[in-house]
Amino acid sequence: MEFREAVTKMGRPADRHGEFYRLLSKFYQISSKASSPASSRSSSPRHKRHVSQQIDFPSEFVCPVSRSLMADPVIVFSGHSFDRVSVEVCKSAGYTPTLEDGLSPDFSAVIPNLALKSAILTHCKDLSLPPPEPISFSSMEKKVHRLISARKEDRNSMIRTTAFSKDSAGGCCSSSDESVGTSSTTTTSNTPTAAANDEPSRHSKFVTLTNDCSSCSGSSSEINAAVPEESDLVSKLQMSLIFRREEAMVNLRRMSREKDARVSLCTDQVLLELRSLIVSRFRTTQENAIASLVNLSLEEANRVKIVRAGILPNLVFVLMKGSSEAQEYAVAATFALALDDENKLAIGALGALPPLVDILRSSTSETAQREAATALYHLTLVPANCSKLVTTGSVHDILSLTRPGHLLDRLLHIVRNLGSCPDGRTALLDSGGTGCLLGLIDQNALNSVSALERCLDALVSLSLVGLRFKGLAKAARATEILAKVKTEGPKRKAVYLVEKIEERSLDHETETEVDWEKLLEE
Repeated sequence: MEFREAVTKMGRPADRHGEFYRLLSKFYQISSKASSPASSRSSSPRHKRHVSQQIDFPSEFVCPVSRSLMADPVIVFSGHSFDRVSVEVCKSAGYTPTLEDGLSPDFSAVIPNLALKSAILTHCKDLSLPPPEPISFSSMEKKVHRLISARKEDRNSMIRTTAFSKDSAGGCCSSSDESVGTSSTTTTSNTPTAAANDEPSRHSKFVTLTNDCSSCSGSSSEINAAVPEESDLVSKLQMSLIFRREEAMVNLRRMSREKDARVSLCTDQVLLELRSLIVSRFRTTQENAIASLVNLSLEEANRVKIVRAGILPNLVFVLMKGSSEAQEYAVAATFALALDDENKLAIGALGALPPLVDILRSSTSETAQREAATALYHLTLVPANCSKLVTTGSVHDILSLTRPGHLLDRLLHIVRNLGSCPDGRTALLDSGGTGCLLGLIDQNALNSVSALERCLDALVSLSLVGLRFKGLAKAARATEILAKVKTEGPKRKAVYLVEKIEERSLDHETETEVDWEKLLEE
């Protein structure tokens, strides 16, 4: 009665807020004194927590997960504040809540929020309330499991509702705003690609199905089945629990082996997750992520999309710093991406050439060396990449590796490409390319006609430099060595080279010696 009268007598609106809390505190004291002995259990932590939940505390004092006053507030890596027990349970269960602003917190790092804890205790003291008691781990587990179940139910309900609306419409879209489709005249879609292209944003709460409706005889259930699978996969890739992410990566690697699934899996969301996971500090996660990227890059339609997703800088990092197995996968991915002409310049510009040469020179894996050489061949088809190899001093390394062995054929391809570029020709001459190539012919190290032709092609390119090549060729006994070439096709190129060299010799013999002393006297 006293409390009711006091409320009715409150003064100006500006004073009502403070007056209300003062009266509320007084009412709490009166009610606690007037309570019966049977109410002695009110001192239990559960009752204290119940009383605190009845008061409208500032939203920053309330944990977004437990929805109760925080007893031990902490700041997570994304900047949000939670009760410590809520973070521990969410990490243990692999659950990432969606906040009111639509963002998802990052629980990878936790720092005590002493300022917020002090503010909460001061606020409770001002209201004559006991400090908040921490929620037990088991109680919080039950609450989080309920949230997980509710999220799954919401997702399933959304899927069932969308499927029902499509079925009831007979496969066509409604023109109303509530329809799933955007227009009654949208194009048909029978493949999972259409569904994959309309994935929700990374932090969206519910699964959104495709905006296009099928109006043909194709089964809409097949389209609907692909999207939840991918959305579930992406959510697992975002989990903070390591073993959950590794399970998701193994699943993605398995699915990407299927040729028909590669295009539908190569979505912006999946590539966004792969971009960070290929530089994961956990070796298994990193290797599975790059292996999945290799599988996706085998599909021609995916190659430009992968490069545009910004994966190349991280891929180059793995080429330089990754484990031997991770490097092997990264080389295979780079090779596959380099097959598309649109990607060649970008791969070279983002720094992939020097680490590929390093792998070519020092890797203990023959597979990695072969794929690095093949990738370099495709990349050096672009003159700008040849110039980059010259600038980084890699031409000498490539020539030093051009010797009998399993890489010789591929290396001759690279040398020939370098010879087609003016900068490359000069660098090859500076690094002893003339003597190296003539030495291969002299030692009969070229075990195929095609290898011999590529070697002669490189020499023909070097001959464009002019007098310098002719002098170097004569010093390396080029005429004598080229005379050994008897095979019909390569022989024509060898004869041409001999004529170029002899042409210089004849000109030199017919030249009259200049008497510089007589010329100066005149």
